[in-house]
Amino acid sequence: MKARGHAQGESSAARAPCSGSAAIMLAFITICLLLLNLGSTAANFHMDFKGGLKPNTLLTMFIDIPENTPRFGIDLKQDEANIVFQFDPRFDYNKKLYTICNSMENNNWGHEIEYVDDFPFKTGKKYQIDIVCQPDSYEVYVDGNYYLKFKSPMKPVDRVKYMEIWGAQTDYAQIRTI
Repeated sequence: MKARGHAQGESSAARAPCSGSAAIMLAFITICLLLLNLGSTAANFHMDFKGGLKPNTLLTMFIDIPENTPRFGIDLKQDEANIVFQFDPRFDYNKKLYTICNSMENNNWGHEIEYVDDFPFKTGKKYQIDIVCQPDSYEVYVDGNYYLKFKSPMKPVDRVKYMEIWGAQTDYAQIRTI
């Protein structure tokens, strides 16, 4: 006697993982995940800070923002669970251009600060971004012009052990004391 839906001698464990509408659903989920990955936050640049950042440190990087990117970011991290400062410019979210700054402590995001005035970025362009690391805040300059100041609740600045840049290309970053 045959078991319904199985070839003779075939166990249910040997059956294909899905068929019919389940296969269509799996394909749909796969496509959605691929589309979400277009705005991936996987880092494409990493820079370690031995001993952590010090107050009055200037970070300089040259960023090339790809065409049609939904966002890019710069994370100053203690480790994967602790982002002391996240700088996250966004393009065309809810039909507006703005930057979100935030911090994450023990995998819990803090209160987002949204900066909407004088958004300096366009996709397909290159920029120099300077971050001045103060004892209680981070000042961001774009092409030499002041853009914003973020007061991180996570202190001191020497908690920052490395920087990651995602969603944009960079092949150069510099750190120096000011």
